[in-house]
Amino acid sequence: MSSRKLTFLSLLSAATIAGRIFFQFLPNIQPVTSIIIFTAIYFSFIDAILLNILVIFISNLYLGFGIWTIYQIVSYGIIILIASILKNFKKFKTSILLQSIYCLFSGFIFGFVYSLLISSMFASLKSYWVYLLADIPFNLLHGIGNFVIYLIIVPILLNITKKYFN
Repeated sequence: MSSRKLTFLSLLSAATIAGRIFFQFLPNIQPVTSIIIFTAIYFSFIDAILLNILVIFISNLYLGFGIWTIYQIVSYGIIILIASILKNFKKFKTSILLQSIYCLFSGFIFGFVYSLLISSMFASLKSYWVYLLADIPFNLLHGIGNFVIYLIIVPILLNITKKYFN
């Protein structure tokens, strides 16, 4: 990994952590999902996974650390995996709008996986459906927040990456 890439990813991690903490008063609206999806699409799967682990681990030291930290990392890992697969399609890779739409759906993907994992603590599939249904408004907020944040920050991040990596 080049020093430029390492520096950029470190700054991106710090900005994402700060954004997550800054937006904590808004339910499920934060830059984490959008930035890890950007990283998975424009850098690599491994870079996005490392960013995911670093951001969630460090921000949860401030916001609250528990078993849910692992569930968050796994849920974001699924989102990263899907983004890494989708980036192989040229139309997806070149369309910020399609990427933003994926960000919208990723709020629901996160909720689906996270609800499954958290409800496993209660050892009941019945609790999963209750948890998932109760989480729908928050997943919707998560998805809408992802969509808007992605449309705002990705053009900025693309300009930075073009300047320093081309």
